[in-house]
Amino acid sequence: MLVTLRRASRCAVSGAVRRRCLTTAQMLERSGVSPLDPTPAQLSKEQFGHFDAEDRTLLTLSVLLRDMCAPEHSPGEVELPAILRNEHALRRLFEQALRGYYRHHLGPRGYSVRAERRPWPATGDPADLAFLPNLNADVVIRGHGEQVILECKFAPIFTHHQGKTMIKPGYFRQLVSYASVFRGEFAGETRAVLLGALVDGSRGRDLDVEIDGLPVAVRQVDLAAGPAEIREALAVAWSPVD
Repeated sequence: MLVTLRRASRCAVSGAVRRRCLTTAQMLERSGVSPLDPTPAQLSKEQFGHFDAEDRTLLTLSVLLRDMCAPEHSPGEVELPAILRNEHALRRLFEQALRGYYRHHLGPRGYSVRAERRPWPATGDPADLAFLPNLNADVVIRGHGEQVILECKFAPIFTHHQGKTMIKPGYFRQLVSYASVFRGEFAGETRAVLLGALVDGSRGRDLDVEIDGLPVAVRQVDLAAGPAEIREALAVAWSPVD
C-alpha cells in the first residue's frame, strides 16, 4: 500500500489526490512501514483471517491501481488467463458493482444499500407456500423516508415484437410486482428503477411512468463509456425525476 501510494502521488491526475496520497505515504513511513514492494508470488501467499476483509480489499485495490489493467476480450500489452464467458457470473458481477457504487456514494449520506431476499406476503397451507419462489431484489436503497427498488439487467431490456419496440414483459412485471410488495411494507415513498446495460443495437430510451401511484423509471447505462460518464449515468438513474 505504501509503494502504491507513492506511485499514485506521482501519476494521479488530480492535484488534491496526489497530495493526499503523498501525505498518507509519509504518515505510514513515519509509523515505521518500510517501502518494500512485494512480488506477485509473495502476495499470493498472504493469509487472511476472518477479520481481515478490509485489508484484503485495500491490497486488491493497490494491485489494481498499480497494474491499471482490467481483463477484456481483445489483445493487449499484458497476457491474462482466458476470461470465463459465464452469463450468470457476469450478471452477478454487474449487480454487485452497482450495489458497491451506490453504497459508496449514498452510504455517507445516510442511506442503506443492500440486496434483499424475502418470501412473498402470501397466506395458505405451508405445504403450498413452499412452492412459491422468493423475492430477490438486486438493490434496495433506503433512507430519509424513501426507498428505491432497483432491478439490474446485464442484458438489453427492450425487445421488438410485432413491429413494436417494448420493454421485455418479464423484466417489467418483475420490477413492478417487487416494488409493490416492498411499498406495502414501507411507510415512506417508494420508487422503482429498471436499469439495463446498453449494448450494440439496444432499442428504446429512458422512460418515466407511474403505475397505481408508483413511480417507475427505465434507464440504460453504456458500459463502454468512460468512468466519469458511467458514474454520471448511475447517479442520474437513481435520482428522482424533477
